Amino acid sequence: MPTASTGRTDYDDVQVAAVLSVTWAGRTWYLATRSLVGSKWAADPGLVEEPSITDEISLEPGGDVGQSFPVAFCLPAVRVEDVLGAGYDLEDIAVELAVVWHRDGELVHEWAAREVRAVGYAVEAVHDDPEQPAGYIACTVEDSPYRTERPLARFTWEVTQDTFNDAPEFGYRYPWVIGRPAPEGELDGPPAPVVSRIFGVPVTNGNIIVSVGWAVAQSVTVHDDEGNTDVLPIFYQQDQLGQTCALVDVSACALDDSLGVTYTTAWTEGAALAPYGDTDPLGIAAYLLSVGGADIDVPEWVSLSRLLDLEMGGYIDDPDSRAWEVARDLLSGLPVTMRRARDGWAPVLLDPYLADKVCSTTWDEDGPYRRVSSWAGAGMSRVGRVEVSANAGDVRVGATAARDAALPHAWVRHLDGLQETGLQTSWSWTASTRYRLASWAARIGAMGWEAAAYQVPASFGRVRAGEWVQLSSDKSFAIVQRRTLSDGVWDYTLARPRAR
Repeated sequence: MPTASTGRTDYDDVQVAAVLSVTWAGRTWYLATRSLVGSKWAADPGLVEEPSITDEISLEPGGDVGQSFPVAFCLPAVRVEDVLGAGYDLEDIAVELAVVWHRDGELVHEWAAREVRAVGYAVEAVHDDPEQPAGYIACTVEDSPYRTERPLARFTWEVTQDTFNDAPEFGYRYPWVIGRPAPEGELDGPPAPVVSRIFGVPVTNGNIIVSVGWAVAQSVTVHDDEGNTDVLPIFYQQDQLGQTCALVDVSACALDDSLGVTYTTAWTEGAALAPYGDTDPLGIAAYLLSVGGADIDVPEWVSLSRLLDLEMGGYIDDPDSRAWEVARDLLSGLPVTMRRARDGWAPVLLDPYLADKVCSTTWDEDGPYRRVSSWAGAGMSRVGRVEVSANAGDVRVGATAARDAALPHAWVRHLDGLQETGLQTSWSWTASTRYRLASWAARIGAMGWEAAAYQVPASFGRVRAGEWVQLSSDKSFAIVQRRTLSDGVWDYTLARPRAR
């Protein structure tokens, strides 16, 4: 999202420094290659050398994200052996790598306005180097939204002797329903999840579980496998382990309650769960990553989700599902990747035709932003046709690319003879959402990307990878694909659509 404007005086005679925040054994140290001071904050010269300051994004939607930095530092007035002897471990060291701007050691902005580059734990840490002081530690900082392994669906979300011991059959998993899944023909949606069953009496079906936990909707449409449908009110019951379940009663209604009949749900009366107040894939992906343990910049996700305006639904019942697997599947069909922001991992928009909505600044190419290479082809191979497969059917978008249209599905140019690509989604996308993601993939693929290198003075390198800028020379929009600080100069790689 757009960054706050900065006064020109903030750039004059400004230097860049890396600051390593090390938290271990109940203490936090701020370390740099020189002393730095700010309001109620200071950093000691404990960094052995300036770490590499590089950030980049993938031009592939939902592309692999993550970064690692080797660092070496000395904790002042600390003997590492003494801390280890007190029962602490090197693997417990939490590290944040940040970038600050200063004038002769005094911060230009407050510490709270720092640029966070990576947050993680020390990996492959070593100590007790005979050539170094007693507080010396060298390690690698690895950062990724996928580095946690917290499961989404509990193993106890199942009809067993421990949860419902009066059920005549066991082994049915509780579905955790998210969004508004519905069968084809209702809300233009995909197939609904199969509902776990609890039997009210030995001969007929009674109460059935439509979702685990609390639901936003007060009622839900239920289908049986005989073709009957009814809208039933939701009520709640705790199983024997105290887990709250949302249920409906299928007895004494239009549905067949015979033993052996199975049911599905269509959330036409409202959402089961609406993370951050909506049922879009970006919000759902961010919510699941948060549940899985990732630090997420929620306002960034919510802002971009409102811009894309999509809807979907689905459910999770597999105890082996991991947040990063589900989130990657949700994001892989969208023109979105991720980057590290100060408040957590944030989405990056890859669609150039929405760049004006998120552009952070204008680069005056007659000023400090100097292009040092020609524009050349980069990124994925150019494609001409995209087929999106989902549970509810396939959507095909022809070999086309939008040039001047504002809407993702508006086409003004056809490209023939290009290769075909496909997207497979396992979650429940509405028909309109499937069409729009196919359109995005076809358009971006048909246009392709071109990239150019820029050099920028250290004091002007505030624009990070993943931000869109407008170039003063031709008013085109370009995204920062890569940024590296080298010998006091920022080396940038900017990418923009080849067909504009």
